[in-house]
Amino acid sequence: MKISIIVPVYNIENYLSKCIESVLSQTYANWEAILVDDGSSDNSGTICDKYSNLDSRIKVIHKNNQGVVSARIDGVKSSEGEFIYFLDGDDYIAPDALSLLVTKQKESAADIVIGGFRTITDSSDCDNDFIFPHFTNSYDLLQFRFKTSVWAVWNILFKKNILLNSLTQNRELVIGEDLVLNLKISLITKQIASLHDITYFYLVRESSATQVTQNNLTLRASRYIPMIEEMDKLLDVYKEQNIPNSIIKLMEFKIVNILCKEIIPYEEVFKKNKETLLLLYKKYFSKNFGIQIKVFKRSPRRYFRYWSIIKNFK
Repeated sequence: MKISIIVPVYNIENYLSKCIESVLSQTYANWEAILVDDGSSDNSGTICDKYSNLDSRIKVIHKNNQGVVSARIDGVKSSEGEFIYFLDGDDYIAPDALSLLVTKQKESAADIVIGGFRTITDSSDCDNDFIFPHFTNSYDLLQFRFKTSVWAVWNILFKKNILLNSLTQNRELVIGEDLVLNLKISLITKQIASLHDITYFYLVRESSATQVTQNNLTLRASRYIPMIEEMDKLLDVYKEQNIPNSIIKLMEFKIVNILCKEIIPYEEVFKKNKETLLLLYKKYFSKNFGIQIKVFKRSPRRYFRYWSIIKNFK
């Protein structure tokens, strides 16, 4: 079984070597690593080329900067493996990560296998481990993801055909790309499995793309719009396929919270996207009695605040 490891790379010269070395240290040898240099302006591209010259299993794609969604798409399309594994270029994996994931997949015949991960900082281990419980179907996993807000698609062994049918082509998707991908994957995943082993080390750093976005609230607000538009489209598909209503309500609740907390309060973003936001507000809150009840039960204060947003549309 050949595994294609897709590594999006963008301006991470101080972390990239450790990431690649962790791949080279794998006890499981039947892999290829595709390093997608997404228009880096530092020495990341040079580092990628250096390792490609050292090991023929490492391939490099150099491209103009288009974001992680585009990098993953290009990586998957260039892959030769039966299974895909995403690894962020500033993270690293345990030496037995691939071996454990492959063994579990063969035992379970699962479409996807999820490993445990440890969150660390630039300076030291946080000693914060996260293990996924055992699930038998993708909808139980989705409910767990909504509860924990853990949407990452790294550290998962995917059957390649699952990803080819799920990866979004919306290259404007910068925030929520993992959430959207998980929602798409859940529509076609039949069997899942999880490990109780830590196979992945997730580095939280202030200079990461996520942290930089959070420091610019107006930019962040505008970047949420493609995310909820993708969720809106997926909700129609979910309803057509008779997905459990509990999942539908979780998706609607997520859209309402993002819309009313993260987007509409920013006047500049609101004015530029008023028509789209108004339609979504009406569809998912002002005309959705079930979600109104859910919001009120969670927080009466939030319920009245969301209702008050309507004044912005006058």
